Amino acid sequence: MFYKEWRTVRLKCGVWLLVYTMCGLSVWFGTARSETVYASSAFRVIASNIPPDTNNTLFQNWLLVSALATLFITVLGGIDLVSEENDKGTLSFLLSRPLSRVRIYTSKVGLNVIGLVGTYGLASLVMLGLDQMPRQIAYYRSDVVGECFETAETLVGSIPARTSNPGEVLPTLLLITLVGAGIICLSGLVSTLTRTTMQTLAAMMSIMLVTSLLYGALANQMSWSFINFQVYQLSPLLIVPTVLLTLALFLAGVLVFKQREY
Repeated sequence: MFYKEWRTVRLKCGVWLLVYTMCGLSVWFGTARSETVYASSAFRVIASNIPPDTNNTLFQNWLLVSALATLFITVLGGIDLVSEENDKGTLSFLLSRPLSRVRIYTSKVGLNVIGLVGTYGLASLVMLGLDQMPRQIAYYRSDVVGECFETAETLVGSIPARTSNPGEVLPTLLLITLVGAGIICLSGLVSTLTRTTMQTLAAMMSIMLVTSLLYGALANQMSWSFINFQVYQLSPLLIVPTVLLTLALFLAGVLVFKQREY
């Protein structure tokens, strides 16, 4: 039972790791471009008055991008927990084996959550290591020279780029992981109520669409920077409610899977 589920989860982990790798590369190159600043001579940028770095750190950018990626990969990764067995016609055979329904459902959800924690944790550890590497923000001054209005770029100076305090970003990292685990549990609950994987996918995408619309409406009322600030500040307070909600979704899935006739 566990070996069969692990073969399925192993494939998912490979896909998840590939997605996180692409997100990490986009964050790395995007942050590297932002660490080269060009200013015209009209701004009088000199080495003595270079402003301090106030941009997001590399790891903060990673949290923003990986949070969105986690939402979608957990939706797609959890829709096949039970409904796929219905699609293949193997659910009746699985339930006929001398295994309790609680154990079957727990192994399916648990291995998916473990796979998510492993892949996301590994990718975040790599990004945190890159974030702690010393980097410089280079300031260049662009001057117009010659009769053809060509520009010459002169290095004015550089300042150290900001790095993340692991103790400050850890709650946000943990919160994103818990949200991903909660979405897997929600997908598992929905899959116990539907007959096919496509029905589960349609239901989950509808839920995500409504959530995105609500988040977009909130973003229209407040600036993105304010929202990001609130998320970082409130992450420690949101961990316990997220854990309770995830457990409630898991127990609801167990109850439905245990009581429903297939």
